[in-house]
Amino acid sequence: MKKCTILCGGVIEDIKTTAARADKMAYTICADSGYAYAKKLGLKPDAVLGDFDSYALENVQEENVRVFPVRKDYT
Repeated sequence: MKKCTILCGGVIEDIKTTAARADKMAYTICADSGYAYAKKLGLKPDAVLGDFDSYALENVQEENVRVFPVRKDYT
């Protein structure tokens, strides 16, 4: 079974453990400001998604980006 890491905003208590685990995963997704964690950890995400209300879209330097409207009826 393949495993995936999803990095999102918030506080990561143990950044070293998170980095070690994420590096072993088959697929990494970043949601909004989770992209900042990926960059800090030296990870290249397979996908970046979000409404980018907590992280500037122009700072995302990846190809696989999906943008959702800030105003939405579902998450």
